[in-house]
Amino acid sequence: MIVITGTQRSGTSLMAKFFQKNGIDVGSNFWDNRIEGGLEHPDICNFFRAYTGDPRFPFSTYWDSIYKQRFEDFSQLKSTVGKFSYLTMLPEFVKQWNKIRGNKDLFIVMQRDINKVVTSKNSRKEFLEEDSILLNQDIPTLTANYTESLALFNRYGFRYIIVPFPIDDIKRTILEIETLTGITLSLSIWKDLFDSSKIHFK
Repeated sequence: MIVITGTQRSGTSLMAKFFQKNGIDVGSNFWDNRIEGGLEHPDICNFFRAYTGDPRFPFSTYWDSIYKQRFEDFSQLKSTVGKFSYLTMLPEFVKQWNKIRGNKDLFIVMQRDINKVVTSKNSRKEFLEEDSILLNQDIPTLTANYTESLALFNRYGFRYIIVPFPIDDIKRTILEIETLTGITLSLSIWKDLFDSSKIHFK
């Protein structure tokens, strides 16, 4: 499975939509127009909801919008692409991923300045309040967790690339993603999606 991750507000939704618009099933059609975000993979979220014991993880309104009679076993997931924007927000999540799935997956790690991540989150306090309490973190904590999570990626031998957001050189980035995943992606689709006025750039 190709996993799109990073932190909240780091371009994970935009990247997931890019794959979806290229005809790739990302496991979800959930989208929240209020924040121009979504497409979190429900089966991945369900596993970590059980792990955390937090019924509103990843955020309280998410489960009201997911219509699934049965969730797939996390260890057996065979989705082509799955977005889980929370993986590097808590090192324990990375440890659980390795414990259950090993290092067989491929990761696209979106990377945004943590100060801008927090500023973006704080600009929509009403939505921040919907988050799991696990995710309401300050800059030092998020920075430490992100750094430790990537160190675990390396320790476990995860195959990944880091994509800085906003993306300066999209042609090079698409080539790196294609090299990692073996999936051909369209530059023209990205140009249609990219809109710096959208809320996820704020």
